[in-house]
Amino acid sequence: IMFATNTNHQMYCALFNTIGLCYRNMKKFDSAIYCFQKCYDQAVLEKYKPYQGIAAGNIGITYFLQGKYNEAIPLLKQDIETSIATTQIQNAAGSMTTLATIYNYQHDYSVAEQLLQHALSMCEGRPFWPVYKLAEPIYKQLYIVYATKKDFRRAYLYADSALIAKASVAAFNNSTILAKAHDQLEYTQHKLESTKLQDQINLARLELSNNRVMMVFAIGGIGILLIVVLFI
Repeated sequence: IMFATNTNHQMYCALFNTIGLCYRNMKKFDSAIYCFQKCYDQAVLEKYKPYQGIAAGNIGITYFLQGKYNEAIPLLKQDIETSIATTQIQNAAGSMTTLATIYNYQHDYSVAEQLLQHALSMCEGRPFWPVYKLAEPIYKQLYIVYATKKDFRRAYLYADSALIAKASVAAFNNSTILAKAHDQLEYTQHKLESTKLQDQINLARLELSNNRVMMVFAIGGIGILLIVVLFI
């Protein structure tokens, strides 16, 4: 981090944001908020808008996970506004989904529906969308909205979409795991081939060394035989 502060302030923001995400995954929320706040402060100092939105959103999501909805709402709204302005679409959609979840908890289904439909309109059709893990929670929250409104046809469609999104993410993750396993297998095979080749080289060196020894003994024996013959 000290190196990052001296060379690249964006890297400084990225490092603190990543550390904050790690703490949040470990449910160490206070430490996570501290890191996200450091990221935000540096982004404000450097007038780097994208990470201002990302950090504010991550603090808001952390408050949401703690059940502190009143503290989370203004931060999530800030992230949505900033991330849309800086074309951080995935980040904006993530904060929209979290904010919509809060409104669903508070039975404000109309606002939640507007946010979720906006998130869908921003994300659908983009290259990241088919396997992006945000799809499932958006569809789940839309299912809640329409089930509450007793619009069961739409509720069923979004429930089905959530299942498809979950399967899509699982398939993508499995393909990634298989690709890594394939790479590991190729590396292992290459290593075995290299080891086998090295063993063959060592064996050839040993045979060459043995041949040299035998040659030395042969030359020595011939020399001794010549001396004996000359002596006779």
